[in-house]
Amino acid sequence: LLELPDVVEASVKAEAHPLTGQIVSAIVRLSTQDESLRDFKMRMRAFCQDSLPPHAIPAKVRISKVALVTDRFKRLH
Repeated sequence: LLELPDVVEASVKAEAHPLTGQIVSAIVRLSTQDESLRDFKMRMRAFCQDSLPPHAIPAKVRISKVALVTDRFKRLH
């Protein structure tokens, strides 16, 4: 995800899902706030389809406006 244009930070983790057991969840921080979440998801999925298997593409995506690390550089997600 960090290879996508305008992505400054990204954090990915597994999240419990009632039907499939687990899904991939991602939080990203963009360099600009011009893009809607819907547009970013479409761009991200198109980018990931070339390099990741379908089950590894994030199913849940959120955009953060704050840094994804603490002042001690520990991930928040």
